[in-house]
Amino acid sequence: TQLPTQTQMDELLKAVKHLEQMSEQAGKQKEKRFSLPSIRLPRLSLPYIPWTSLLLGLAALALTGLVLWVVWFSLDTLWSAARGLLP
Repeated sequence: TQLPTQTQMDELLKAVKHLEQMSEQAGKQKEKRFSLPSIRLPRLSLPYIPWTSLLLGLAALALTGLVLWVVWFSLDTLWSAARGLLP
């Protein structure tokens, strides 16, 4: 008797796997669901900002806000002083 070759064994193994898949699917209903292909969106990332620059920027913003607040609430005094200088 002659033994099967490696290629024949591989083909036989493929056939057995195929029969197993068919027998598993035989009792199931056909699936009616589908899925859309996945779309990979680019990942959003913030640029790296050093902490010192961030803190200095926030301090400058706070100082600007403070100056504007002082000017806004002292406009009546500034206007009175300006009217006294004008003829």
